Amino acid sequence: MVNGTRLTELVRGANLALRSAIRGHSVAALARLTQPHNQERMLFVVGAARSGTTALQAALNASHDIFLLGEANFFRENLKKGFRARYNARHRAFGHPPSKQNDCPAVAPEDGTWVETLEALAQRHRFVGEKVAFGAFRPDRWIGEFLAFHARYFQRATYILTFRNPCDAILSPRRTWGVPQLMPWAAAYIATARGLVHLRRGFPRTVPVFLETVGQSTFQAIERNLGYPLPQLSLMFASRSRSAHERHQVPLELRETIDALEALYPELRHMVENFGSSESSQRLDAIDAELARLRARLGPIR
Repeated sequence: MVNGTRLTELVRGANLALRSAIRGHSVAALARLTQPHNQERMLFVVGAARSGTTALQAALNASHDIFLLGEANFFRENLKKGFRARYNARHRAFGHPPSKQNDCPAVAPEDGTWVETLEALAQRHRFVGEKVAFGAFRPDRWIGEFLAFHARYFQRATYILTFRNPCDAILSPRRTWGVPQLMPWAAAYIATARGLVHLRRGFPRTVPVFLETVGQSTFQAIERNLGYPLPQLSLMFASRSRSAHERHQVPLELRETIDALEALYPELRHMVENFGSSESSQRLDAIDAELARLRARLGPIR
C-alpha cells in the first residue's frame, strides 16, 4: 500500500510529467510555425487603437483564405494552456457578439496553447495571424514586448501598419466611448507610432496603411507582400476623411502635443511610405527622436 506522502509525490511527478509533455508539444509546434516558409503565411495588422485596425481585420477576414484573430496578444501568452477559452471569454466580457473577428473556433484541444490553435488554423487557411491595437494600458511596455517577440519568431511575416492622423485618433476614445482622460491615449498613440516606425525599418515585409489616403495602390501593396490576390479587399475597406475638429475640442493639456504631432504627421507619412530611399532612414531616425521627446514630455502615465 502506498502511504499518503508517497501518493502525493507520485501525483506531483505525474502532473510534472504531463506539463512537460504538453510544453514539449507546444515548443515543437512553435518550431514548426516559425520555419521560414510558415512565417511567410503569417499576417499581422498592427496599429494604435482607433486607427482602423478592426475595420482592416474584418476586410481581410472576408476572405476564406485568411483568419485573423482579434487582439489575441500572442506576445503575452507564453505557453499557457486553455488559450481558446481565455480568448473567447475576454471578448464576451467586452460584449462582442461571436464572429470571425473575436471568436476562436474549436480547432485545437481545449487545453491547447495559442501555438496549437494557430497551427491548426494554418491547416485550414492560407494566411493566419492576428490584429493588435495598442490602447491606453501600458503601451510603452507592451509595444516593446511585441517587437521583441515578433523579431524572434515572425521576422518574415507580413505586417500591415495602420496610421491615422493624431487629432482624430487621440480624440476618438472620447467620442466613441466617452473617455474623459485622453492623456494615456496620447501616450499610446506616440508609443505606437514609434513601434510602427521600428517595424517598418526592421522587418522586411511591411505595408503602411494611412487611413486618410487608402487607395488602390494600398491594396496592391498588400497583395504583393502576400503574393496572393484579394479582390474583395477594396470593396470592404475604404479611406476615411479627416474630421473637422475645432481647436477647443482638444483638451488644453494636450494642445501643444497634438499640434506638434499634427505638424510631424505629413513627414512621417512620406518617409514611411518611401522607406528605402537614401534620405528616409536618417529622417525616420529624426522623427523617432522627436516622437520620443514628445512622449517623455507627457511624463509617466498611470
